[in-house]
Amino acid sequence: MAIRILLIGQGLFREGLIRLLAEQPFVRIQGAVGSWKKALRAMRRVQPDVIIVEYGQEEPPQYDLGPILETEGQPPKVIYLSLEENRMIIQDQRHIADARAADLLQALRSVRPNDDENQ
Repeated sequence: MAIRILLIGQGLFREGLIRLLAEQPFVRIQGAVGSWKKALRAMRRVQPDVIIVEYGQEEPPQYDLGPILETEGQPPKVIYLSLEENRMIIQDQRHIADARAADLLQALRSVRPNDDENQ
């Protein structure tokens, strides 16, 4: 079963991730939005296993996770990517400096997709 992904980002970030992830047989991009507000609406429809977020701040905005992580069932894993700082922060607060595509793919492979076939 493919890992369902929701992207939150804009421009080249979003386009680049769509191209990279579209080549991966274990991944299915369920949606790509430009803001948290749109992501919250998409969550009900998409029910992703992973949310990949573009951020350019010192630390990820933890306050934004509340409504997302309070969903029914298993909440999605959240991965923050910063192109500006070239680092990746995984929801469990693992920080990866000099992050590369291989690091992102490894983090995605560790996700266990929901088994519900009706989604």
